[in-house]
Amino acid sequence: MNVFDLDQALVDDYQRFARSFTQIRAQDISTQVENLYSSNRFWPEPLISINPHFEVPTSPIPPGDSRLWTI
Repeated sequence: MNVFDLDQALVDDYQRFARSFTQIRAQDISTQVENLYSSNRFWPEPLISINPHFEVPTSPIPPGDSRLWTI
């Protein structure tokens, strides 16, 4: 699974969770709420950014070394 499929799966799960608390019987209100949900107002596109402090390590850590790279 790639990261974008995972993101959509999380949004879909959250959308089902958020909608599970109410059952709107009035058709006019239900239509308005559906329009809000379908506008993606409550689950916007993910923010993808680049870490400005990222530094490529100068040398690899030998296998078995327990230190972590500082990124």
